[in-house]
Amino acid sequence: PDMRAYIAHALELDAARHEEELAQHADRERAHAAEIQAASDLRWFRRAVAGLVVVAILAVAAAWQRLETLKQQRLAVSMMDAALGTANSLVFDVTQKFKNSGGIPLQFAQDILDQVTSLQNTIQNQWNDVPALRESKAKAQAGLATTLFALGATGRALDCARDATQIYGELVRSAPGDNRLKLALSQADKRLGEILSAQGDLSGAYAAYSDSLAIAQKSHGLDPGNADWQHDLTETDNMLGDVLLAEDKVADARASYESGLQVAKVPVRGDANQLRWVSDLGWSYSKIGDIDMA
Repeated sequence: PDMRAYIAHALELDAARHEEELAQHADRERAHAAEIQAASDLRWFRRAVAGLVVVAILAVAAAWQRLETLKQQRLAVSMMDAALGTANSLVFDVTQKFKNSGGIPLQFAQDILDQVTSLQNTIQNQWNDVPALRESKAKAQAGLATTLFALGATGRALDCARDATQIYGELVRSAPGDNRLKLALSQADKRLGEILSAQGDLSGAYAAYSDSLAIAQKSHGLDPGNADWQHDLTETDNMLGDVLLAEDKVADARASYESGLQVAKVPVRGDANQLRWVSDLGWSYSKIGDIDMA
């Protein structure tokens, strides 16, 4: 009996030891699996962090590139504005100095302005899709049109004026709520009408002034207290009246002058606008008085 008890006890111990070994093996397997999962999680985390770092770097690089691009664009606009201002000032100063000795040769003035046009084209070709630069070019073309017209180069002045109205028109269509651009377009239309009128193209001048009038009437109607739109509308009415008078349409001319006078009669706000308002009012009265006295 003692032997049987010993054998039974030994078998129990062996079974317990086997179960313990199985449990230890299972623990090792679970620990190994946990290590594998932890390593996998660590690799995933590292890849995720690396990906986020790459995305962050690319975002910073893109932002920096955009900042640098905007700086270059602003520099390009500044260059064009400065070039136009310098050229026009130079032509004006030289004209004033030589006005008592027969004036300066037209070709000399045009050579100066050609340099500005060349710079405009160079910059514009690089940044053609930048609205600010297109606006700068429109402003430059309008300024060149004024200078060339004053020098008697009406052909080139007309080309510049048409370029200005075309660009401003495109800008207004892309930003219809920008009153500053609409005012610039209205003024460009008037400049075009003035040049066409000087060339004897009264129908073309009438069309240009009518385009300006449509802009001014609508904008003034939306903001009647705006001194700039009041001046623009009065000026356009008077210029349109001049064309009608040149076509011997006296009644229509007087009606246009009268329309400008009614706009000009409304006092403007701000001391800075008073002198222009008084001038517009006197101009309108003078136009009507000339007709009534004829």
